[in-house]
Amino acid sequence: MEKNSRIRLGGLGGLILLFAVATLARQPEWGRIRVNSLGTDTTGHSVKHTVSEHVQLVHSHFPVETLDTTTSVWIYLPENYSSTRNRYPVVYFLGGEHAFSDSISPDNKEWLMDEALDSLHQTNAPKAIVVAVHSFYSDTAQVDGAASFLKNNLKPYIDSVYRTRKELAVVAGSGPTAALALYATLRYPDVFSKAGVFSPPADIFPYLKNQNLQGKGHKGMLFFYEGKEMDDLQQLTDNIGMHSSALIYSTHHQNPKRHESPMGGWFPEFYNWILGNGYNYIIRYKP
Repeated sequence: MEKNSRIRLGGLGGLILLFAVATLARQPEWGRIRVNSLGTDTTGHSVKHTVSEHVQLVHSHFPVETLDTTTSVWIYLPENYSSTRNRYPVVYFLGGEHAFSDSISPDNKEWLMDEALDSLHQTNAPKAIVVAVHSFYSDTAQVDGAASFLKNNLKPYIDSVYRTRKELAVVAGSGPTAALALYATLRYPDVFSKAGVFSPPADIFPYLKNQNLQGKGHKGMLFFYEGKEMDDLQQLTDNIGMHSSALIYSTHHQNPKRHESPMGGWFPEFYNWILGNGYNYIIRYKP
């Protein structure tokens, strides 16, 4: 089964629309490199949780002073990080309680990001540091304070402790945290030049419009996914395309499994696309 998706390259001279095919084909299962047995589930039955050896806890109560709260922060470091002096781009995943282990997820669902990264890094895929930030804000009214924390507190901390490429930071989220990822890249395009926006809530679009954040001058890369076509999302991507030089990939899956996050199926291909140059790459979805 194939699905038409759109890649848009903006420019002041006009809007160039490029149609690409995202092949919805079954991909190989992502290998589990290392597993650890951790804890039990809420029913009392023993369960096996998977955490890659490359995952570390950065801080269990990282202060978010702009919202008077704290958040947990985890990090995935590429293989051989400790034995080289290489610097890496950083992907900040919001809603990170789902990223690496179902034992810390409130609904016991995991995106298997560490397993996917372990497998990707055995290939020629780009290597990156991945920072998983637990959800720490509740609604759109707090999005400005949340984005300010990412820019002024969390990113400087990560850049000071780890060998990062400061100029290359990606921010991504799914569901409610997609609103924060979208706001952060539009509010601070020079800091978060690339973003992944998976199933954003509808209320973020009028908020962005009221804040006059329509992507003018954005020079990075933006990946949009929605489970259904949304007029507001279409209008936003059109505006960004017309008023910026951003490279945009926008797609929707007509028959998503609504009980599952799209992040699990789309993450490996999003990762390859957003950390590449965006051209000559066929995105393949693994359901």
